[in-house]
Amino acid sequence: MRYLSGVFASAVLAATVCSSPPAISTPVVRELHGIGINEPSASPTTVNVDRPGKEVSLFLSSYRSTTWDISMGEGTGIEQVVLGGREPQYVVGLPSGVNVVEAYLHGSSSYYFPSNRIINTPKFRNAARDLYEITGLDLSSFQGSYRPSGPFTVDQVQDDPRLLSGYPFGTPVSELPYMHWSGVHRVSGDRPHDDYATYGDFTLAGPVESTHVRLPRNFTYVEVDAEGQYYGTENHRIFEFDPVLQTAEEMDLSSLDPRLSWACGMAYDSYRDRLIISTFGGEGMLYSYSPTANSWSTIASLNNLDLSGITYDETSDTIFACYQRHGEGIMPELIQYSAEGVLMRRITLSDPMLPGILRWQNAPQLTAIDGQIVIRTEPDIDPFERTYIVDPLSGAVTLAVVPEPSTFLLLAIAAGSCTIGLVRRRRHFQTGRPATAAAKQLADPRG
Repeated sequence: MRYLSGVFASAVLAATVCSSPPAISTPVVRELHGIGINEPSASPTTVNVDRPGKEVSLFLSSYRSTTWDISMGEGTGIEQVVLGGREPQYVVGLPSGVNVVEAYLHGSSSYYFPSNRIINTPKFRNAARDLYEITGLDLSSFQGSYRPSGPFTVDQVQDDPRLLSGYPFGTPVSELPYMHWSGVHRVSGDRPHDDYATYGDFTLAGPVESTHVRLPRNFTYVEVDAEGQYYGTENHRIFEFDPVLQTAEEMDLSSLDPRLSWACGMAYDSYRDRLIISTFGGEGMLYSYSPTANSWSTIASLNNLDLSGITYDETSDTIFACYQRHGEGIMPELIQYSAEGVLMRRITLSDPMLPGILRWQNAPQLTAIDGQIVIRTEPDIDPFERTYIVDPLSGAVTLAVVPEPSTFLLLAIAAGSCTIGLVRRRRHFQTGRPATAAAKQLADPRG
């Protein structure tokens, strides 16, 4: 019996072992946390990482050369450290085998983030995408300080969409009203001085390439009056030009006092049949040109507001302009002027607009369509072309998201194949204004 009992017990034990579920490995939870400073207050700068059960990657950035001392809480793993900043960075306290990526660039500020308020800036956005390429992770938190008063502690995640590499998020073009206008598109050449400008049609999906023609000069802004005459701005000069013959003639501005200096926007006022020019030289001015009288006049002083792009809105009979105040992380404004140049309203734009991209150097293109203001930006400090729609009544901002390439191709083909040619369009289209109703109906693939 003792033998049988032993056999039985062995059988039960074997059955128990065989019937036990296989061991399930716990998936590794990986996180990326970032810290940015201008300069250290002590050497080294201490970072306490307390994320039990997590494999943590760190992004450590400083304007000045900094030594980072890493300490880890129990159960916390360090996978890799990405060092960024303007000057060389160093890290100590890491376990052996931790990968260290030296992403700082001596003499560059590509990874320099001294404070939390700039996490929605184009510079931070570029770094977030680069970090995703390096680590395969979005940031779980970011802490910033100009000159830290003590150690940093990494012990939690932040629920902030601006940390994500895909931010800002927009609305698919297919879900937005169809919009169609004409304007300037800058094209990058093989070398910096090979860049040039084209003029043609746009939709929210981007330029309709088949309609664009190269401009005779590298104009920043282009407008066309009711008689089909084209005008272009180039620094301190204004030109009349013919896009077909590729000729351009400089206009006489000698009657203007103060003289025109640094044109930063142009619009056509269809109600008064006049061209409007904004400048930022000196205190900044609004000028007008009457094609009928062939005469220039001054509308108003801009009182040192450096505008960047203007448009005339027929719906409200007013002028809208972009304004970007200097300073990291400061959101741009949409400013509304009366037809007489009196400042009426200042609207601070909100997410998903990015601060800094409406600078005058970036020459944003403004268009008024059915009471909405369309703002288009081209690659500059932000490497993407973006099209925003702003409701001037509510201040709401919408970012139009370009469709997938196949959808975009169909949309471009449909719009390009049904759009009136450039020569015939001269009397029907005006820069910054929608196409005629007939052209709109044909060009919109949605009917």
